[in-house]
Amino acid sequence: MITMSIQLRIILIVGAVVTMISMLRKIRKKKVQIDSTIFWILFSFVLVVIAVFPDIIYFFSKLLGVRSPANLVVAGIILILIIKMFLMTLEISELQEKVKELAQSVSLKEEKNEFLMKEKEE
Repeated sequence: MITMSIQLRIILIVGAVVTMISMLRKIRKKKVQIDSTIFWILFSFVLVVIAVFPDIIYFFSKLLGVRSPANLVVAGIILILIIKMFLMTLEISELQEKVKELAQSVSLKEEKNEFLMKEKEE
């Protein structure tokens, strides 16, 4: 069985720690909301757990028939990020619809105000 290299384990830990620190700084500076950051902190935590306890990945790679645990880690990260991107796309679509509705509402109110101002002048 092919093992997960120490280099990959170190990269996972360093990447996870950098992500956690970055997200915590963004929260402190109020550049990102806490609920958005929860995903990234949990994702980082999972990467640390995988790096510290590689037997978990060995078990799942054997169970799924993946030859290399490193391939499973990379494929899992890609899958999780694709799912996150899909969910963010849905959220962006909802926000775009809300912005469109708000713009229409503001435009109608401005039209109404202009109409009322013209009526007062007459």
